Amino acid sequence: MVKDFSAWANAWSDYSRSDVNYLVFVVGGTAALVVLALSLLLESNCTVLTFFCGLAVVVTLAGIWVVNFYPIWMEDSPEPAVFTTQVEKEFGVRNLSCSPAVMSTKDALPDAGTYRCTVSDGRDDSALKDVTLIVTADNKVGLYDNQGKERK
Repeated sequence: MVKDFSAWANAWSDYSRSDVNYLVFVVGGTAALVVLALSLLLESNCTVLTFFCGLAVVVTLAGIWVVNFYPIWMEDSPEPAVFTTQVEKEFGVRNLSCSPAVMSTKDALPDAGTYRCTVSDGRDDSALKDVTLIVTADNKVGLYDNQGKERK
């Protein structure tokens, strides 16, 4: 059975976007402090120095607030499972092992295609079974045994 991995891909997209928003505020506070230091070093006139001091204080306080209260005002979503872990969960298999193109994929689907993989079988995970992983361009993933039978 081919399963739709769109929700999983969207979860990674949302997770990555929240990290970027957080990073923007932290970098902004740091940049304000750098501007303040430069204005002091260059001995700017009093008006410019006062402006940059005020800007640095405001942005730094905003950055501190964001760092301390980030989970309150922005959804703090947990990191989604990596691709191979999600495949194991969806298809009820253990110890999925594929080519590096699949194994190195963390937060996105591997390129569309067919991949030869193995999964463990048995209570002690000592027996290995060959399987075929199929990834389509439209976020669908299928797992089949070596006789072409679908894993559910």
